[in-house]
Amino acid sequence: MKKIDSKIWLTIFIIITAMWAVMIFNMSSHPAGESDKMSMYVGRKVAKIFIPSYNEMTYDVQQTIAEKLDYPVRKAAHMTEYAIFAVLISLDIYYITEIKNKRGSANGKSSQNRKTGEGCNGYKNGVITLIIVALYASTDEIHQLFVPGRAGLFTDVLIDTAGGIIGVIVTYFVIRGLKRVIEKNEGRDL
Repeated sequence: MKKIDSKIWLTIFIIITAMWAVMIFNMSSHPAGESDKMSMYVGRKVAKIFIPSYNEMTYDVQQTIAEKLDYPVRKAAHMTEYAIFAVLISLDIYYITEIKNKRGSANGKSSQNRKTGEGCNGYKNGVITLIIVALYASTDEIHQLFVPGRAGLFTDVLIDTAGGIIGVIVTYFVIRGLKRVIEKNEGRDL
């Protein structure tokens, strides 16, 4: 099986990252009423899953439950979309680092060992990812100031950045695990 080049992976992840950023921007462009309907819809679905008698309740009781779930649903959505965004940015940075290291070793410069923390599992690259996430979250909240009925909230920037931290941590452990599997299997005939 032919191995896919790092440049191709980088191109793929940059395209996906850009598409995800556009999706976040688009979701923030919905006026408050439309956004409320979406989160209430999700709140109802969550209630149906976790409250067995939800369908037998009156509409008013269902509505009250959905309204109580609205805030956590919105904040969980913020964290999730930015956790995914951080994973994508981390992968972009990982492949940029891989390409840079390959260029360095091709030019006779010593390439960093896999175990030194290069790629998305390096502290520096995690910090860069979180800075990008926090900056994008800030611009997204500023953008919402111009959307009818929406507000730009600093707390949402913090929630988005917390999601970014989760994404960086998940990416770190996934990449680290994959590298261990690859190192174990190097030299074996698969």
